[in-house]
Amino acid sequence: MRQLKYMPRKSIDNRPVRRKRSVRSARRLTFVFILGCAVVLGMIFSGWVRWKQREILVLTNQLQAHREEVLEKRKQLMLELSQQKAPSRISRLAVEELGMIRLEQNLTIHVRDQDGGEATQ
Repeated sequence: MRQLKYMPRKSIDNRPVRRKRSVRSARRLTFVFILGCAVVLGMIFSGWVRWKQREILVLTNQLQAHREEVLEKRKQLMLELSQQKAPSRISRLAVEELGMIRLEQNLTIHVRDQDGGEATQ
């Protein structure tokens, strides 16, 4: 068999070699970076706006439901108030609870003041 001879390894120092930096490529890289940041920020802002819209929609629905409940309660209270103020109820309570008597419509009552004068109703 034949032996192959190899070249000894040489140590090459590449540190002094520097590439020329192109101003144009640096500008292009900066532009692409700024454009990418703007797109990402736009997407974040768009997502935030949609989230706020949904939040406001949920709040609006809750307020609408609460408003309907309040209006229903108001109707019930107004009905109860009209029932409480009904003249027939007041007359019935006056007779039953306070022991008052029903008077005829053309009845005149003469009342004397404490001073002795007369007052007519």
